[in-house]
Amino acid sequence: MDTRARTSAPSTELPAEGSGPLADADEPLTAGAVPPPAADAPAETARSGPAEPESSYADLSQSDTAQPGTARIVLEWVGVLVPFTTILTALAFWFGWTLTNARSRYLGVDASVFEFSPTDYMLRSADAVIVPIIVVCLVGIAWLGVLALVLNLMRSGRRIAGVRLGAQIGLVVATMGLVIAVRAMFVPMPAGTWYLLAPLLLGGSAALAATAIAVLRRSSSRPPTKDTRMWARSSAVLSATLVVISLFWAATLYADALGRGRGMDVERQLDQLPATTVFSAMSLGLGDPVTETVIEGADAQYRYRYDGLRLLLRSADTYFLLPEGWRHGSGAVIVLHDTSDIRMEFTAGR
Repeated sequence: MDTRARTSAPSTELPAEGSGPLADADEPLTAGAVPPPAADAPAETARSGPAEPESSYADLSQSDTAQPGTARIVLEWVGVLVPFTTILTALAFWFGWTLTNARSRYLGVDASVFEFSPTDYMLRSADAVIVPIIVVCLVGIAWLGVLALVLNLMRSGRRIAGVRLGAQIGLVVATMGLVIAVRAMFVPMPAGTWYLLAPLLLGGSAALAATAIAVLRRSSSRPPTKDTRMWARSSAVLSATLVVISLFWAATLYADALGRGRGMDVERQLDQLPATTVFSAMSLGLGDPVTETVIEGADAQYRYRYDGLRLLLRSADTYFLLPEGWRHGSGAVIVLHDTSDIRMEFTAGR
């Protein structure tokens, strides 16, 4: 065997596993190993570079995704509050107008004569809405207490038969109340009937019916079906609608009655209004019980003085006055525009 041919022949061994472009840079190359291509070095360097820019980009992307979530929450709250505020504003205007119109009718004038602005009506609505809101809250708390008691009895499994019997009786009573309330919308109630009976009977009966149906459904031994669930939801929505309508009806009647009461208070407590003395450059032609006094003197700017008047209110540069001894159905409301030909003097009432 020729040993010289064996030693002089060039080596053709492949690089060992672990060598090459991905091998450790500190590992020496074996004899005859193929060096890694130079073009791969920049790419490897780029891949092994610092990751700080990527982290900053990730933080920016996370902040960008967080902002739309916050904006969405804000928009949802705005979408809830704006309609709610609009409804409250409309209700305040309505009840303020109802109260003012009833008071004006008692005094013998139309509310449009005063030329009140929407803000004036809303400011005058406080008396008409505070009491109904308090009453509704108290009744709601009592109703929730009763519901909690009934649900507690149902969960404990005690007196289920008594609960179902009470719900059935309540459903019958609610049906009778709904019939009477609907009839009252077309046929006047007997004289002397409380003016809030019809709307409260309507709302209370609807709420009682919905509660009785829910109790009967929950205490039933049969599992609810899809149709019964849909029927229960529909009855709850309709009952809630009737309750809201009845509350609006009752609050409107209350505001109207309160306005008439305010007019009666003006008649009974007329002496508590500011006493008014009117000075005019020309005769106003006011008769009894208003007294007219002619002021002598050539240099007098106001030649006529009128006493025996009470200031009702001032609106839209106009004074509304009542004569002493004014009575509903016979007295007149005196309207004087605030011009340079008229001067007023006011004295506190009693």
